[in-house]
Amino acid sequence: MIIAPVELLDNGDVLSVRAHIDRLLAAGARSLLILAGEETDLCRPEWDAMLQALPVPVFGGVFPRVVLGRQEHAVGVLVVGLSCTADVCIAEGLDGAMQGFERSHAHCEAMRQSGTVMIWVDGLARHIAALMEAVFDVLGAGPCYIGGGAGSLSFSAGPCLFSSRGMLQGAALVVGLPPRMALGVEHGWLPVAGPFIVSEAHGNEIRSLDFRSAAELYREVVEPLADVVLNEENFFAVAKDFPFGLERFDGSFVVRDPIILDGNSIVCVGDVPGQSCLHVLRGEEASLIRAASTGTAQALQALGKGVAGALLVDCISRALFLEDGYRAELAAVSDALADAGQEAVPVFGVLTLGEIANPGDYSLELFNKTFVLGLMPNACL
Repeated sequence: MIIAPVELLDNGDVLSVRAHIDRLLAAGARSLLILAGEETDLCRPEWDAMLQALPVPVFGGVFPRVVLGRQEHAVGVLVVGLSCTADVCIAEGLDGAMQGFERSHAHCEAMRQSGTVMIWVDGLARHIAALMEAVFDVLGAGPCYIGGGAGSLSFSAGPCLFSSRGMLQGAALVVGLPPRMALGVEHGWLPVAGPFIVSEAHGNEIRSLDFRSAAELYREVVEPLADVVLNEENFFAVAKDFPFGLERFDGSFVVRDPIILDGNSIVCVGDVPGQSCLHVLRGEEASLIRAASTGTAQALQALGKGVAGALLVDCISRALFLEDGYRAELAAVSDALADAGQEAVPVFGVLTLGEIANPGDYSLELFNKTFVLGLMPNACL
């Protein structure tokens, strides 16, 4: 499924990137996945022209970090050549009146036959949940879904997706691929308070919990644990250690990352449904690293032998929480693959603003602070 070894290009120079792409095309690449770190110097007019001129489908984006092997990088470009022809849908308008995936792609029925559907989305767009709901309604539970939110850790909006139309903002790329990947999804965060009822929410903004100010209740829980007084300036630095957990029907949690304190409200990465049950979570380094090992083992068990590559979609705030310990999380992935006799498998991917996967057959989720690993099979149908 992967053409040639995955390499990190240390800058965004268009001539160097295009030369590398030409080598992949000559080797037989029929689609291109391009991933860049947010501190890479990208000249947008030049990148737009290059992307628009490519003779094969292209998809990907700019993320807080890219990952190759046991290292993360804020600067650099990964160009992954795939031996499959991708079916790429560009869904625009996620910052305005979302028109729905079903009206933005004329070949929905064909994409329904895909083994894997990647979803790369502007992580700061307003209507990610609506897009994902539309995708799942149209394509159903058949494919394996994997992807994540592109954008900057500064939370400033801008073009962050790579497509055949150039660099895009406020959009999503829904990509159908023939082979079926195998997923591992784990987070390792544990509840310390709750449940609380989300008594008022608007999209990704939590306004009240248990009919009280969301900010006031969160402060009551977190300030004694963190030994700090929360304010708008220090909120993200503290809250990254104390995410929310949306309780699912089986008792597990979908993690939501609180990123902004806005008066009495708290803004998260991803929607928070009204009347849902919310917990405050806390993590430990050992539990997060263990989650990476467990998630890798899940994916290996689901796929078995014949692994061509390991696509990692991990949350940037896990790396911020673990700091130097994040290297141990990446090492846990490589070690688990080696223990299974897959030490030669390339591990590559991104640290995202939200992770997308379907951990079962019943839903498509936008996660935060969650480890997602997709194993690519050798065969390309």
